[in-house]
Amino acid sequence: MICRFLTILAALSLLVLAACEHSTSTAAPDHVKAVKAVVEQAADYINSRNYDALKDVIADDYRRHSQATPDIEVTSLEQFVTFLKQGAIAFPDDRVILDILVTEGDLVAFWGRYEGTNTGPGPFPPTGKSVSIEMAGIHRIENGKIAETWVTWDNRVMFSQLGIVMVPAPFTVELPGTSRTSEEAAKNN
Repeated sequence: MICRFLTILAALSLLVLAACEHSTSTAAPDHVKAVKAVVEQAADYINSRNYDALKDVIADDYRRHSQATPDIEVTSLEQFVTFLKQGAIAFPDDRVILDILVTEGDLVAFWGRYEGTNTGPGPFPPTGKSVSIEMAGIHRIENGKIAETWVTWDNRVMFSQLGIVMVPAPFTVELPGTSRTSEEAAKNN
């Protein structure tokens, strides 16, 4: 009976030790802090225009994906810096504010804001107006650097804050069962 009790006690002790080791591991919190620190440092370098220092936190073969800017391809740190410099011409006081960072393994999800005043030339004439737009995304960290980013925001909000009205391109659709186009039908109604 005592042998059985000691065997059960030993087994329970091993289970408790295994559970404690798993739940109190210092590697996980340190890893979370480390990957978040990389993202925060990158934002600090971008906001201070310290583009040369970005090499310490962003991989040379960095890739950026954005539905908000589908025509802008970024497949290297060099292209990313060029993209940032062009943005800083149109918005000389621009900055990124990280409100929330959530880490899962080597991924850091973020929610934040982009703010700036459009006083310089860009894809549209300077408006002199300020923007504050929410953005969200995910950074993938590899070897202690940001290797890839997926980011999105709503351009309609930004253009609205700048007072820029986006006009959809005209289109023509042939109406079924008629020889008239939608444009002709609209003129006659």
